[in-house]
Order: sequence, then C-alpha cells, then structure tokens
Amino acid sequence: MNIRKLATLAVAVAVPVGMVVTLAGAGVASAKAPPDTGTISCPATTTTAGLNPPFIPGGTVTKKSTTSLAGVTFSGCSGTGNAVTGGTSKATSIKGKFPKNTHVNNCTTFASSPPTIGAFKLSVTWSDGTKSSIAMSGGSSTLAPPGFLVNGTVSKGSFAGHAVQIQAALDAPTLAAIVACIGGNTTPITSLGLSTTLSIS
Repeated sequence: MNIRKLATLAVAVAVPVGMVVTLAGAGVASAKAPPDTGTISCPATTTTAGLNPPFIPGGTVTKKSTTSLAGVTFSGCSGTGNAVTGGTSKATSIKGKFPKNTHVNNCTTFASSPPTIGAFKLSVTWSDGTKSSIAMSGGSSTLAPPGFLVNGTVSKGSFAGHAVQIQAALDAPTLAAIVACIGGNTTPITSLGLSTTLSIS
C-alpha cells in the first residue's frame, strides 16, 4: 500500500461517522436573502437630472423633453418588517410632456406651466442584497416644495405590490438658476439638482 492510500485511510478512521469535513478553500454557496416585506422610508439624498433640451430663455416651442436621472444612493432608511438601511437605484431616462404651446426652453413658462412626468421604470438594489423593480406611473411638478412628486408600485422583488412615492425637490442652486433665467439670464440650464426622498408603504 502506497503512502497516498495510507493517508486516505488514516483520515477515514480519524473522522467519526456523521461528521462533515469542509476543505479549506472550497466554495460554499451562500443562502440568498429572501425578498423584503413591510414598509420603508429613506430621507433626502442628492442627485442630478440632465435636461434635453436645456432651458434657455426664448427657446423654441416643443411638447416633449427627456430627463436623464442619475443613479440615486439612499441611506439612513428605516421601516417596519425588514432590516433595510439603504439602497442604490440605476440611472434611467424619463420622458416629460409640456402643456400645449408651451415654450419648453423659456424659464418663465416653465415656472408657470411646468411639465408632467411620464411613466418610467426604476431598479433598486437594497443594502441586504435584494432588489426591487419599480414601475413609476408618472407624476407632476409641485410648488411646495418646488420639484416633482411621482407615484408607482413595486412590480417585482422586495416589497412587491407595495405603493412607492418619490419626492424630488429642486435644490437651492437650481432654484437660483431658474430665478436668474426668468430675469433674463441666457445661461442654459442643462441639469437640475434634486433632493430626493423615497417611501414604500
């Protein structure tokens, strides 16, 4: 009997029946976290939304716009029925529609006749590794605070079937830029700074 066989026999004798031996370095599949349930609320976090076309006084008449929403990282989240503390959404594009005969590039008419927001999808990865696919049904602009309010529903994954609300308030530099634009400043406004909150109920 060679040395290799002797070593194998020695291990077999030394390990009691029923004991499981895990070899160092062997891959062990980790259990996948189950989908989250309950409710969650995430405090304001900053992000940007690129505008196409940009807002310029005296611009051309158009009905549609596209907003490129950057990925948002939420933190400090709390809720019931889960241990989620934060999450990150992927970047997405949002179609907007302006009232008929609105000068989309004119800051004065933008302030008095702001756009509605079309439906869009949002993908969020939560702090515990689970994911949610959210179908936002669209929304409209708000004046208090100045910004946008959008509603939707979680269609798949954690919190499936729950209602979602996103409040995106314009930040101070963006508001100042819009005020300057209304006053005649011709500097293009190519993006909006947003303070965004998210709640799932």
